[in-house]
Amino acid sequence: MTNPEPPKTDPILGAERRETRALSEEKRAQALELFKHGIGYTKASRILNISVNTVRDWSRNFKRGTFRTEISENQYRYPQEVREQVIRLRLSGLSWSEIKKRTGISSSTARKWIDEHCQRPGRKEQLLVDKK
Repeated sequence: MTNPEPPKTDPILGAERRETRALSEEKRAQALELFKHGIGYTKASRILNISVNTVRDWSRNFKRGTFRTEISENQYRYPQEVREQVIRLRLSGLSWSEIKKRTGISSSTARKWIDEHCQRPGRKEQLLVDKK
């Protein structure tokens, strides 16, 4: 089993972002070596023990010259504390653009987090809002 990627730190919030669904950079590097040696994506997926569809996409990107072993920023996820901070900011009356300026979280992501929070059934944990 490979070691998980180290957490990245968000420059604005100072919060750690964790890798979740993305495959490790090590697996991507291994796939790159297989592609360089002429191994097809079906065989590479069996060697790497990952989805043939994922490796097929990587293979296509390799052939185009766009495959990268580094995981893109959008593959990292924010911890629950950051989500709660964004929800608090919105509940305190900040606009979507103000939240984006303060946190660096895109407006669409912030909206999604607010919608998920509001639509969650049952009792919700109270998120205290700072008074202005």
